[in-house]
Amino acid sequence: MKTKMLIVGIVLAALLVTVSSVSAEAEIWTDKNDYPPDSIVNISGSGFSAGSSVTIAITDPNSGIFDCQSDRSCPTVAGDTFNYDYKLNGLTGEYGVVADDGNGNTATTTFTDSLVFNVYSKDSDCSTHKENFVVGDTVCAKGIAITKWPMKIEIIDSMGTVVASNAQNFKSSSITKQYTIKKCEDPSGQWTIKLYRWVYRGSYWKHKETDHFNVAEPSIETILDCEYDPGCWNGPIGAQTFFATGTAYTAKAIVVDSQCGYKNPTGWYDAGSPASKHPLWADPEPGDPPQDIQTTGSFGLYIEPNGDAQSTYYTETSLNPTENGAKRLHAKVYEITCGNADYVVAFEDKSPDDVPPWDQDYNDVVIELRGASEVPEFATIAIPAIAVLGLFLFFNKRKHKKE
Repeated sequence: MKTKMLIVGIVLAALLVTVSSVSAEAEIWTDKNDYPPDSIVNISGSGFSAGSSVTIAITDPNSGIFDCQSDRSCPTVAGDTFNYDYKLNGLTGEYGVVADDGNGNTATTTFTDSLVFNVYSKDSDCSTHKENFVVGDTVCAKGIAITKWPMKIEIIDSMGTVVASNAQNFKSSSITKQYTIKKCEDPSGQWTIKLYRWVYRGSYWKHKETDHFNVAEPSIETILDCEYDPGCWNGPIGAQTFFATGTAYTAKAIVVDSQCGYKNPTGWYDAGSPASKHPLWADPEPGDPPQDIQTTGSFGLYIEPNGDAQSTYYTETSLNPTENGAKRLHAKVYEITCGNADYVVAFEDKSPDDVPPWDQDYNDVVIELRGASEVPEFATIAIPAIAVLGLFLFFNKRKHKKE
């Protein structure tokens, strides 16, 4: 009898372990911990029985319960995972979620619609959500709390500098701060907004929420305006190669800007000879030491996009890949009319086949040349030469007629 009871006990224990392990494998989560009002909550789960219908029950802050069976929206498990979207009902506070596939696999999680943090456009009332901005736009950072607290909000640029902040020492359920993105001063890239609440016990600001927004890269025209002032540049012009006119046939190359997201080794080459590469910078960035280009012949500049020497792009369009029957333009040249600079060469580092494809913004690597003069295009030389030759023939013919 004791033996039978022992066997039964072992079997029951094994079953309990099995059930516990199955249940422990099931889990659910949301794509955020906290949501703005009226937004969509994405609920995901794994460890559930394949092909089963998962019942999702959501308890709101007022203890109201939503069951996906009520509108026949329950998700079906694919493999062992599922996804389900739930639209918030306008109540602020904590929500509880229970998922059950009816086969002993259940899991729970929570999320909140409480301390809300969003980035908005330049609307004065901060009402329109927006994630992408350009120079001149006004960002409105807004924080909302379920209960009233002293709060502080900060706007931080992509370099980590706090450019604007607002601290409210009085209790409030919302806080805002506006900031206008400045031309020639503010960097592009991903900016950050942080929201804090005041902690009375300890007297310090506690970070509660973070959000992000993007500031677009400056155009090549903006870069030129900021570097040389409007009215101090012309172009783009037709130049593709140059002569070094400085002392001992030396030109100087200086990195003006680089808006690329990866390394673009940059150098110079002997005009018409793409294999004759002379590296200048492995990863050009503003502030890098200027480099000398010393040659008695004509030269051009090149970049190796993302370090790929097999896909080199040149200032000479004829050396670049062909697209729709024409050579691709990967560099634009601008003439500088003020100060010590002579030209600026602006590169596009992507191709139409890249993902995402090229945007032809020509701000990925921007190089200034000093002590250089452009090599005139054939047409620039040929037309005056033909005109002179025509005048020579005309007057020579008149001379023969008089004789």
